[in-house]
Amino acid sequence: MKYMIARLNDNEPLTLDIETYTKESIPTAYRVAQSIVLRMETALHKEVPVIEIGYLAMHMDRILSDSKHYQSIKHHTS
Repeated sequence: MKYMIARLNDNEPLTLDIETYTKESIPTAYRVAQSIVLRMETALHKEVPVIEIGYLAMHMDRILSDSKHYQSIKHHTS
């Protein structure tokens, strides 16, 4: 998230669009990322580009993959 916030502050767009892939492949992580982004927008008073949600979802999936609870949710919603 550190680099995401830096890109937002510098108005530097993300160039790798993985939003569609993550939305379809890891929908639970994508929903978690959407929730985090909504909170970030409120806290930072900045709109977060949709492309950043996919980026964050990819990282959330990797971080959460160790959680057995997350794994059970992921398999039920995918």
